[in-house]
Amino acid sequence: MLDRNGLRPARYVITRDKRIILASEAGVLDVEPEQVVRKGRLQPGRLLLVDTRAGAIVSDDELKSRIAGAQPYRRWLQRHLKTLDDLPSPQKEGASGPSPSVAGDLTRQQLPLRSALQNALPSSAPDPPALPAPTSGMAWATR
Repeated sequence: MLDRNGLRPARYVITRDKRIILASEAGVLDVEPEQVVRKGRLQPGRLLLVDTRAGAIVSDDELKSRIAGAQPYRRWLQRHLKTLDDLPSPQKEGASGPSPSVAGDLTRQQLPLRSALQNALPSSAPDPPALPAPTSGMAWATR
């Protein structure tokens, strides 16, 4: 299965002798026109599946339909979907956020960690390497 997902377009040719040639450019291999069954371009967001067991190419629509029908996604979504209105907010009755004392306590607990990180990191970055003297072209670039 190939999903281009917005990358460079892929061109494909399907031949009478049941070959599929897929590349980012058309004409990678010479194929006699009378051997071509179908030519196409795999567009962004489209899938291409070559089922070697069945000896068939599964279309994008059929493949997505199979995937969508494999699990009860619609039922799961209907059962578990939450909207912003379902979430608690401080304006709703009974909803509460962290109290000022809890927020202050959290800040107090984070201070030692900040100090430890500052002590663990180098106090200054090393000096950058010396650069060569500018040539005439470089002088123009810096003005």
